[in-house]
Order: sequence, then C-alpha cells, then structure tokens
Amino acid sequence: MSRRIVVAAIAAMALSATVLPLTSSSQETEARWFDAVSATLPDGASDRFTATSVDTPSTVGTVTNAPGVLTTNTAQSHSGWVNVASTSVTAGELGGQTLASAVGLTYGVTAPGGTCASATSAYWTARAQGQIALGTTYTRPSDRVGASLLTAGQQNSLCLTFPRSGSDRDFFLAHAGRDLRVNTTLALRSEAPSTWDSTQSTVASRARIAFPRATPWGNNFTNIANSCLDE
Repeated sequence: MSRRIVVAAIAAMALSATVLPLTSSSQETEARWFDAVSATLPDGASDRFTATSVDTPSTVGTVTNAPGVLTTNTAQSHSGWVNVASTSVTAGELGGQTLASAVGLTYGVTAPGGTCASATSAYWTARAQGQIALGTTYTRPSDRVGASLLTAGQQNSLCLTFPRSGSDRDFFLAHAGRDLRVNTTLALRSEAPSTWDSTQSTVASRARIAFPRATPWGNNFTNIANSCLDE
C-alpha cells in the first residue's frame, strides 16, 4: 500500500470520528442550541367568582307591594349576569291559596345601581295569571338577559310583580291582608366562553296585599272598600 493511500485512510477515519457524535442512526442532529430569554412577571393575584343576593322588602304600590332581590357581584375582576334558576310560591301567614289563583308572577331587572322603584327591563314571566300552584318549583331556561350583566362590584335588583285583572275594589274585597312567599333561587354566571357559576342562593320574598286605607268621608273616616260598596 502506498504512503498516499495510508494517509487518505487515516484522514477519513478522523473525519468519521468527528461527525459521529453529532448524528444519530436516523441522520438527525443531536446538537442542542438554544438562547436564554428572561422576563419580569407581575406578582400573581387570585380572584373568586362570587355574588350575594338578599331580599329587599318594599311597600311600593297601593294594592300589592313590590319586593325585590338585590344581587351584588363580589368578584374583584370578573363580570357575570344574574341567572335565576327557579322559583316557587307558598302561602303566607294569612293564607294565600285563593290569592295565588288570582295573580301571576313576573320578574323585571333594573340597570346596575337601580332599585325596584325605578325603571326595569323584562326578565322572566315565571307564571301567567291564574297559573301559580303553591309549592310547585318552576325552572327557568339558563338564558342570558343583557340587562342583568354586572361588572365586578356592581349590583342590581330583580323586581317581582303580580299581574292581575279586575278592579282594585274587587281585589281588595277578595284578598286584602293576604300574602304569598316567593322563593327565588339564583346565581351569577360568567360571560362566555367561561361557564362559571357562583354558589346558588335562595331568597325568600313576601308579596302582601294591603288593607284599604282609611280616608276622610265627611266628618268620619270610612274604609275605601266600604265606600266603593256604597257607590
């Protein structure tokens, strides 16, 4: 073997020894090149999706009061909308079976910060007039009502009304002093695409039919209902 051939063979072996550590059997490089990147992150913060709901008794209305449910979004950063899951009606302290058959039940919702003495938007017709069965739970589809949206820290009111027909006089004569208890189960639901719900709560509200007011009639005070009967 000539000197030139020996030198070429030795060079080829040296090149092979240099390449082998950098390649695998699949001919993919095993070299790992990377660049380090550093960043300063803000301190972490936690939040919970929570809400509170309470009864807000009311004496608004000359015939039927207007109870409400006040809901507050107590989260620090999350928005959500008021989601009534169900409602049920039971007789009050003065009896309400006859009254329940004479009225319906609807919910309105105020703008954030509003009360039931202010304007409301339609929220849910739970039962039409004459369709309330005491002790029955009525469920509501989980549909978003735009006016019920609350950002963090905001609050609004669900306002209960009781549609009826006929004159005030006839309604007073049949139901004065009677009352109903309405149990509203609700939570706050997060904006899409999240599907978080705050813990549900059930708020008991009292719907009460007033007694007719005493009004001056000549030198005496005569009950409105009796006055109407004399007409």
